[in-house]
Amino acid sequence: MKAFDAGDGGGISLSVDNANPYQLRSATLTATSAVNVTYTSYLIYIKDTTSGNVVAWCASGVTCSASVTQSSAVTHTYVSWVGTVSGTTPTQVQAGPTSEVVVTWSPWGGMTLTVDNANPNQLVGATLTATSPFNVTSTGFYIDIEDTTTGQAVTYCSNGTTCSVTVTQSSAVTHNYVAWVGSAASIPPANLQTNVTAPTAVTWSPWGGMTLTVDNANPNQLVGATLTATSPFNVTYTSFYINIEDTTTGQAVTYCSNGTTCSVTVTQSSAVTHNYVAWVGSAASIPPANLQTNVTAPTAVTWSPWGGMTLTVDNANPNQLVGATLTATSPFNVTYTSFYINIEDTTTGQAVTYCSNGTTCSVTVTQSSAVTHNYVAWVGSAASIPPANLQTNVTAPTAVTWSPWGGMTLTVDNANPNQLVGATLTATSPFNVTYTSFYINIEDTTTGQELTWCSNGTTCSVTVTQSSAVTHNYVAWVGSAASIPPANLQTNVTAPTAVTWSPWAGMRLSASPGVLAATTATTLTAVSPFNVTYTYTYINIEDTTTGQELTWCSNGTTCSVTVSQSSAVTHNYVAWVGSAASIPPANLQTNVTAPTAVEWTNSPTSTPIGVAQCTPTTRGSDGHTQQVCVTESTPSAAELASYPTDPGGGADASACSAANQPKAVSRTWACLDKEVDLDVTTDGVPSGGIHFLVSDSQSLDTSSVDFTHYITFTTVSAPWGTAVGSSFTANGSCAGGGCTETVQNFSTQLISTGGQDLTGNVQAATSPHIGKFVEVNSWIQVSFLNPSWVGGESTPLVYDSPTVRCDDALNQDDVLPINRYIPGCVYPDYTPTLGIDGAVAPNVGRHIFLAQQSGLPGTLANGPLVRTMDPALKAANNRAACPAWLDRSGGRTCDEYPFESTQYGAAAQAEANLGPRTVPGCGVTFPAGITPSTGPGGWSICMVSGAENGAAGGLLAGQYVVDRVLDGDAFFVTVLDLPVSA
Repeated sequence: MKAFDAGDGGGISLSVDNANPYQLRSATLTATSAVNVTYTSYLIYIKDTTSGNVVAWCASGVTCSASVTQSSAVTHTYVSWVGTVSGTTPTQVQAGPTSEVVVTWSPWGGMTLTVDNANPNQLVGATLTATSPFNVTSTGFYIDIEDTTTGQAVTYCSNGTTCSVTVTQSSAVTHNYVAWVGSAASIPPANLQTNVTAPTAVTWSPWGGMTLTVDNANPNQLVGATLTATSPFNVTYTSFYINIEDTTTGQAVTYCSNGTTCSVTVTQSSAVTHNYVAWVGSAASIPPANLQTNVTAPTAVTWSPWGGMTLTVDNANPNQLVGATLTATSPFNVTYTSFYINIEDTTTGQAVTYCSNGTTCSVTVTQSSAVTHNYVAWVGSAASIPPANLQTNVTAPTAVTWSPWGGMTLTVDNANPNQLVGATLTATSPFNVTYTSFYINIEDTTTGQELTWCSNGTTCSVTVTQSSAVTHNYVAWVGSAASIPPANLQTNVTAPTAVTWSPWAGMRLSASPGVLAATTATTLTAVSPFNVTYTYTYINIEDTTTGQELTWCSNGTTCSVTVSQSSAVTHNYVAWVGSAASIPPANLQTNVTAPTAVEWTNSPTSTPIGVAQCTPTTRGSDGHTQQVCVTESTPSAAELASYPTDPGGGADASACSAANQPKAVSRTWACLDKEVDLDVTTDGVPSGGIHFLVSDSQSLDTSSVDFTHYITFTTVSAPWGTAVGSSFTANGSCAGGGCTETVQNFSTQLISTGGQDLTGNVQAATSPHIGKFVEVNSWIQVSFLNPSWVGGESTPLVYDSPTVRCDDALNQDDVLPINRYIPGCVYPDYTPTLGIDGAVAPNVGRHIFLAQQSGLPGTLANGPLVRTMDPALKAANNRAACPAWLDRSGGRTCDEYPFESTQYGAAAQAEANLGPRTVPGCGVTFPAGITPSTGPGGWSICMVSGAENGAAGGLLAGQYVVDRVLDGDAFFVTVLDLPVSA
C-alpha cells in the first residue's frame, strides 16, 4: 500500500447515493481513500459543513460511509479527508478535503384536508379528514388539524396516514381549518414535515323559520294577548331554549326547554304599545346569547284605553260656600279589580276622592273664595297623582267656578267731618254670617290696619276719627277675621270709601292795630274754631321772628298773651291748634294763621284827646316864665258840618268821628276830625292863643300799593296876644312792611287871621311779595313856631293812620282775569259789603235776599260771612250743598247760600249737624227723611239756570277783587236793583 505523502490532497473522494431525498429519508455518503489507513495514525473523516458536525470516521480500510437524514426541507453540504481533527477542524490532512457534496431534503407533497359538509346548519357536525403523504407511525410527528378562526388546535394523530374530527357551531358562523404533519398541537405549526393545507371553510347556517305570533294585537287595557313562538327544530335534549322577550322593557317574558313551541299571555294596565321578539338560544339571555335561530321581527301589541270615562257636575257656577256634586262614570265595573275610580282637583293637584266598587263615584266640593277649579276623573291606582296605571281615558277638565256673593256695601254717615269728629262706617253683607266661620271685616287701606270685624248678622259698624286733616280710604268684605290683605273672600271687596277730615277753618290771631311805640305792650288773642278742652290738643301762639313758643292753652276756644318789644322792630306771630309747644307746628288740627305783624317803632304816636301837650315852664331872658300848651278835643256838630269830604270821593266827612286815630269809613278811606287849642301862659296868666279845626284823613287804592295821608288845619279864631306871629311846620313818614316815604308836601306857613292856613300830605308805598300781604301805617307830626316864645316851639302833635294792608295775594283762580296779579291796599278792619246785581242775576239775587231773611248770615243783623280760598273746603261745601238727588233737568244748576267760597258753607254747617233749606219758587223738593233747617244755621239751595248761576259767580268774584277780600276776611252781601218781579 502506498504511504501518504505530506500534503497529498488528491487521494480521497466523496459520493452520495441520493442527493435529493424526502424529509425523513436517508442519503448514504461514501468516502474512498487512495491509501488504506489501516495501521496508520490517520482516519477517514466525513463532515456536515452546514451544521459543522463530523458525521463519520473510519480507522481502517480505504472506504468510510455515513447515512444522513433531515426532518425538514433543508440543504446540507458534506466534505471528507484523511488526517486528524482538532475538535471538528481538519488537522494533519493527508488527503483532501474533497469538494462539497450537496444533499437537499424535499418536503412530502400531497398533505390534504377535506370536509364531508361545508354548509351544515347550526348545531350540525361537519367531519374534517387530514391525509398525510406518509405514515407518521413511529416518526415522532403528528397529523395536526387547526381551527384558524379561533387559533385553536382541533385534534392530532400519531399513527397512520389519516386523522379525522367532527366540528360544530351553535351560531351562524364560518370557521376555517388547516392540516399538516409536525409537532403535536403546535400552534403555530412547528417542525413541519408536510405542506400546511389551504384553509377549508365550514359555514354553519341558522335554522330558518323561527316565528312569533299573537292572538290579539289590539286588546283593551287589562285584557291578555297570547304570544306563541315556534322553533324550526325541537329543542328537547338540547342545551337551548325557546325565548320570548319584551323589547320595550328589555325583560325576558318566558322560555321553554322542550318541543318546538313556547306560549305566554301578556297584559298591560295602561294604554301602551309593547314589542316582543323570540329566538332559540340560552335561557332568558338578554340580549340573546348562543343564538340557534333567527331573532323574529318585533311583534307589536297595543293596549287601548277603555273609552267613555266621563265626569259631570250638577252646578258649574255655584256661589261661594255652595257645594257642587261631581260624578265620575267608568266604562266598566271596578269591583274585584285592583283599580279605582279617581277624581282629582287639577287646580290644587290634590286627589278629591276614589271608589273601589261599581261604575260611578261621586263627591261634593265647595270653595270658600271666588275661584275656578278644574276636575278630572279616570280609573287607575287609588289617589295616584299624577294618574298611574290608567285603565281608562282621563276625562277633559270639568270647570267649577264659585262666584262671590254680590252686593257687599260700605257706607259712611259723614264723608267730610272736621278733625276729631267721628264718621260711622257701616258694612252690609249680602248674607248672614252667623253660624259661618266668616266675618264681616272693615279695613283702613290708608294705614293697612283692620278696624273691626263682626261674626253675626248682616251688618257691622265702627266709628272712626282722625286728629289731623287727612283722607283715609276704607273697604269691607266677608272673609277670615282681621285678614290683611283680605283672605278667604266670600264676597266682593267694596270699592274704597273715602272719608276726608277737614281742618277747623277760621283759626284767628288778633293784636292791637297800628304801630306801637317801643316798650308798649299789646295782647295777642288766638281764637280756635272749636273747644280744645278734653281733646289733648292745644291752642298755640308762636313768635315766628324768634322761632319761640309764647304760650299754649288746653281749655276753651281762646288763648291770649301780652307781648312788647323794647326797640323799633317788627315781630310776626302765628297761632294754631296742635301739640303743645310744637315748633314747627305738629299734629295740626286747624290752619296755621297768616302771620300777624306787630311793629314797634321809635316814631311818635297819636296825641290823645283832651290831654294838654305842654312845654316845660321856662324863664326867659326878660325874667318872665312862659309855657305853650296844645290840646285836642272833639268838635261840635256845627263844626263837623264844615269839614271837607274824602279827597278821593270815598266818603263824606260827616262819617268821621273824634278819636285818637283816624277811623276807616270805607275799604279805602279813613278820617279823623278834631279841635285844637293853642294856649300861651306868661307868669301863669293866659297871654295868647289860637283855635283850629283839624281834618286828618288817608286815601288808599285797591289797585295800587301807593297811598296818601292828608292833614288840614283851619283857623277858627284869629291869633291873639303872644300867639300872634306863630307859624306851622309839619313832616310825615310811614312804618312797617317795607313801607317807604315817597313824597312830602309840607312847608312852614304863617298862621293868618282866619281860614285854611295849613294843608299838606305825605305819600308812601310798599311792595308785598306775590301771594303775601304786609301791614303798614303812616303818620304826620305838626308843630307851632313863634320866635317870641321861650324855646320858640310847641310840643308836636302826632296824627297816626289806621293799619293799612297791602297785598299781592288774590288767588288767580278766583279773580277776574283783568285783575290777576295786581297788588293793592285796603283797611282790613273795615268789613266791606259786596253787592250782587239783581238785574243781572234776578233769581240768584232773590234767593240770597230770601235766604238772608230766613236768618242766614251776610247782613248787619245776622253777622258777616268769612271768605275761604281753600280749594278742598270749597269743593266740600259744594258737595254737601248740592247732592245728586236734585232735579237738574232743563239745564238747571244748584245755587247755594252761604256761598261755597265761605267758611260758613254747607260742609261746616253739616259738621254742626245743620241741614239745608230752600225758599219759595226754587224748584227744590226734599226727599223723605230730610227736614229743612231754620234760623241762623244751615244753608239754602235753589235751582237756577246755568247761565245765571255763572253770571252771579262772576259778580261775586269781581267784588272779591274790588274790595280785596282775602282768605279769612269778613264781608256782608246785599242785593242791588232787584226787579219787582223777583
